[in-house]
Amino acid sequence: RMMVTRKQGFVAAQRLSRINNLVYACTLCPLLCALSAHALVEQYMVSENVDVIWCRNELHSSNAAIVVHLFYYSKMWEFLDLILVSLSGGELSYQFKVHHWTTLSVVWVSMQGNMGNLLITCFVNSFHHIFMYLYFGGVSSAKNILLFTGTAQLVLGILCSIASLYSRVLTNSPCNGTIPSECYISFMY
Repeated sequence: RMMVTRKQGFVAAQRLSRINNLVYACTLCPLLCALSAHALVEQYMVSENVDVIWCRNELHSSNAAIVVHLFYYSKMWEFLDLILVSLSGGELSYQFKVHHWTTLSVVWVSMQGNMGNLLITCFVNSFHHIFMYLYFGGVSSAKNILLFTGTAQLVLGILCSIASLYSRVLTNSPCNGTIPSECYISFMY
């Protein structure tokens, strides 16, 4: 029988939240890191052009498409964390709410706009989420690296968006994606 208190919420939700976070951190996030790194290397080997890494990913190739779709579904999985934290009586910060509400749209626009830097985003975001969700799951030592991985994710995301937009607008580079998509992604970062 579940007991509900205003302070603690559902005790079972707290346990489920920790289990969910550990499963997410130990399974899907490392899998996405490995798959996105493999897809990036594969695309670089085929083209032998470094631009392919941040500008012209072939998102319609089978490996890249699998990675991108798994990444999108992983963002849906993160909504489960929001629900479990709420049920357990935890209060969500404004940043946490806004981030999780906008992430699905950013990934969707990136997929639909065939954004060239989506595989990099997938790798860096998944790498950061390994440590973040380990920490949320109760592994306190994971907190030590979060500032570094979070900053790296933000800086790389902004730099890739700016570089992609710069290539499209100023140099007429054949970067994948659309200018409205790139503007939206840059704004959301």
